[in-house]
Formats: sequence, structure tokens, C-alpha cells
Amino acid sequence: MLKSRVFTYPAGGGSLLFLVNYTNPATGQPFDNTDVTSLSCRVLDPATTPATVLLSTTAATYDTTAKIWKLAWTFGAALTGVRAVIFEAVPTRSIAVSAALWPEVRDVVDTTNLAAPGDAMALTSSERDSVATNLLDLANGVETSFTLRQSLRLMAAVLCGKASGGPSNTVFRDMGDAANRVTSVADANGNRTTVTLTP
Repeated sequence: MLKSRVFTYPAGGGSLLFLVNYTNPATGQPFDNTDVTSLSCRVLDPATTPATVLLSTTAATYDTTAKIWKLAWTFGAALTGVRAVIFEAVPTRSIAVSAALWPEVRDVVDTTNLAAPGDAMALTSSERDSVATNLLDLANGVETSFTLRQSLRLMAAVLCGKASGGPSNTVFRDMGDAANRVTSVADANGNRTTVTLTP
């Protein structure tokens, strides 16, 4: 059974992945690879009469998990533009059933610039910000109940913030002098007995 779809190929050549399935109109359920033994396609130039075959038959593979046919190929710049993609299925059932085997193109994925395993990849600015935020705000990232961001605030207050009340009741302010971060109570020997943390 044949069916065509007009599709505009991206300029300059590249790689495409067609996701195609078949639905039984009687049940609404997709036919699987027991109903169709194979699926192939040809690419034609619809502007010529008869249509010129630009790409010879390419075979698809059946994904048993996704229950969909996957047809992938790489094309050159000569294929750029409006083209007719002819899908051809080989049925395994009777004529009555096979007449319903009209393919539905579920999606067309441009795989030209998809990364392959092992490829080096640069993160976008927003992706880098997201990684940093997730690290800074990871629950229990330094100690129980303290994230890395909270711990850095406490350390910055003690190292760089204003201090008052020392040495027995020292209060360390945040770097913006807007809030108390650490309050430390010490005995006569200078040993800390109580510490209040406000990260």
C-alpha cells in the first residue's frame, strides 16, 4: 500500500527521522510488525512530470517498545526543497485488512545536529545557572538542614561581616549589614557555649 506526504527538506542537507505508524480504523489501535512486514520510502520531485525519483528506497525499522516505524536517512543539498515522500508498506494480512494500512506520519525529527554519545557539549547560560542553583540549594548539601548557599552565608558573616558584643556574646552580621547571621555566646575562658545560626 502506498501513501505520499509533501515535505520541505531543510536547506544544505542533513539527517531526518520519520516516525510512522498504522492505525486500524475499526479498533483505533496501531497495527504492529505482524501486520506489516516492512516499510520503505522514496523521495520524489513533485514539480516534474513524471515525478523524478531523488532518493531510492530506504527501509525502516520497527520499534517494538514505542510501537512505531522509524525511517532515518541522511540527504545532501540536492534534496533541499519541497519533495514528495512516498511510503510503501508490505502487508501480511488479507486485502480487506491491508486496504486500511495507510501510514500516518506522527513526527519528522531533524537529527542533523543532534549530539552523539561522547560528543563534547557546551551548556547554555540558563543551563549553567540552573546547575549552579541546584548545587547551591541542594538539601543537606553541607550538613543536615544546611545547603551550600546557607553555609557560605554563615562563613561570609564570620569572616567578612561586622561583629559586636565580643568576646562573651558576639554577633556577626551578613556582608550587607542587613541581618544577624551568627550569634555566639562564650564563657569566661572564651569557649563557645551557645551558637545561634540564621542562614
